[in-house]
Amino acid sequence: MKRILFLALSCFVLSGFAVAQRPGGKAGHLKKQRQEAASQLNLTEEQKAAMKANEAKFREDMKALNANEQITVKEFRDRREALMKAKKASNEALLTAEQKAKQAELKAARQKKMQDQQELRLVRMKQQLNLSEAQVAQMKAHQAKAKAEREALVANQNLSREQRKAQSQAMRDQHQKAMESILTPTQLEQWKQRKAGPKKPKLAK
Repeated sequence: MKRILFLALSCFVLSGFAVAQRPGGKAGHLKKQRQEAASQLNLTEEQKAAMKANEAKFREDMKALNANEQITVKEFRDRREALMKAKKASNEALLTAEQKAKQAELKAARQKKMQDQQELRLVRMKQQLNLSEAQVAQMKAHQAKAKAEREALVANQNLSREQRKAQSQAMRDQHQKAMESILTPTQLEQWKQRKAGPKKPKLAK
């Protein structure tokens, strides 16, 4: 089976975490994240140089992998995963015990920030749509379930690209149905309007 081409993950791994480029992401944003991570971990110039070399090798290996049209999608995924793990291990080996502890602290802080942002969005939603406490509780339960399903989807490396797309669409459909079951018709319409964003004014003819 001819392999479907995938975009190489343009990521720079600093110990136990990776900064991956998302669809529509900009290289400038990634560069800023890498610089901030290097600054927070207080990397030495030697460490920075070694990690830069690891990144260059990873890019070259991914370039060769992308050029191989004789392997299956699963084989491509397996080899890509092996390359990413090798780069991660190489970068981790460069860090001191203090830097690894700091990295774990930064990761926990990022997760806490994401959780706080999600809770803030729910607070705003409660105010904007006048949600009841029961609705808020249902929304939290739905968010927790959706989060677990997303993490499971990301962790499952045995899915084909088509299967992953199908499951992602199914999750979006489930989210829509959950909102329809939690919100009243009026709240649902308000939610859809806010989700769509403000309407652009029509230009005069």
